[in-house]
Amino acid sequence: MLGLGQVRFRKQTYGHLARIIVSPHHRGQGLGRALCVALMRAAVRLHPITAFSLYVFPDNTNAIGLYRALGYVEKGMHPKFNCVLMEAPLTAVGPL
Repeated sequence: MLGLGQVRFRKQTYGHLARIIVSPHHRGQGLGRALCVALMRAAVRLHPITAFSLYVFPDNTNAIGLYRALGYVEKGMHPKFNCVLMEAPLTAVGPL
């Protein structure tokens, strides 16, 4: 297995990416980007979402850089856990 991830539905409007991971031996090859885009496209096809969201640990700078490149912006810290909420518009998925 090279990686895995899931989409959950947050507040009945967001396609929420979760548990995104790529094998440490295969990082830096664009697999994280491909995985996130595939999850986002599947979410749009399966549910009437209005945007995307995810949480990321603030020290995971590589992941934050990827998510920013995909169109996500930081919205603040989770109230209980040490992680950053990021959100992106539907247009972040690109053309279907």
